[in-house]
Amino acid sequence: MARQDNLFQKGGKSMNRLLILLLLTLTTAAMPAYSKGETTRTERKCILQGNDLYRQKKYSEAIKSYEAALKDNPSSAEASYNIGLAYLQLAAGKNVDEKNREKYMKEGIERMDAATKHSAAKPALASRANYNLGNIAFNKQEYEQAMQLYKQALRLNPNDEDARRNLRITQLRMQQNQQNKNDDKNKDQNKDKDKDKDKNKDQNQDQNKNQNQNKNDKQDKQQQNQERMNPNAAKQILQAVENKENMTRNRLINAGKNGKENAARGRRNGKNW
Repeated sequence: MARQDNLFQKGGKSMNRLLILLLLTLTTAAMPAYSKGETTRTERKCILQGNDLYRQKKYSEAIKSYEAALKDNPSSAEASYNIGLAYLQLAAGKNVDEKNREKYMKEGIERMDAATKHSAAKPALASRANYNLGNIAFNKQEYEQAMQLYKQALRLNPNDEDARRNLRITQLRMQQNQQNKNDDKNKDQNKDKDKDKDKNKDQNQDQNKNQNQNKNDKQDKQQQNQERMNPNAAKQILQAVENKENMTRNRLINAGKNGKENAARGRRNGKNW
């Protein structure tokens, strides 16, 4: 079964672009063959008509033919599978509005999922349906679901190398996403650590500032205490100064008295000229 190799390309692709790549892959798959022993004549005829319309890209008309086949045989895995393909092609239309796109996608996925239920009777078709659903899940970035669908496709068809390749791509994408999450977590933790460091640094600076301020306040207080004289000390100093002045004054008074006495004594003992 041919499939495009560029279904999973790296780079920033839009959802619409990924969807188109997916549907191109589905289109290249041959329409499931039917077994005459398990189908009715009407069912086979309607499926063949639907396939012709599908190849002409008349997907809405093709769906009507497939629905007729499914009505004739409600257990037709081929009809369910092909209806799913046609709806997915409608969802990829260029002129489809978002509301109808979602409607077609939902219907296509439901019909494709119905085809996977026939894994016991038709494992190859069910494997193809799981593979396609895996591609859809991958494009929706639902990697865990895509991985499980690819694994189921391989269980039903171990030789499906495309499913094996896409499974590996999905696992690598999941590992990369986990690594990115871990990197983001570590980055956030480092940011928190840097914030804590800055906070501690600011706290230390504030603490040192407060300590220096307290030290300066203490020194200023001590200096003020030294400069501010104790009243008793001031009184003692004033008393000492006063005592010294009194002693000086007494010496001067005594010296004056002695001088007068000596002069008087000299007059008494001296000669008249």
